[in-house]
Amino acid sequence: MLEIGRLPNERAALALIDYLRGQGIECQMVHLERGVAICVKHAEQVEAARQAFFDFIRNPGDNKYRQ
Repeated sequence: MLEIGRLPNERAALALIDYLRGQGIECQMVHLERGVAICVKHAEQVEAARQAFFDFIRNPGDNKYRQ
């Protein structure tokens, strides 16, 4: 598993993980002492996942994360 980023809470992480999985990116959440890390299973999906992570950080309220 390769970490693509960290979020302060599980709720936000779940929204992003659901989106990534919908895009065919295998990932999971890892609980940390403070917040959670988003980790991707396959190295070839890391770049797409990181881009999605940065898009999420810029606009977490986007409707695409609520579907």
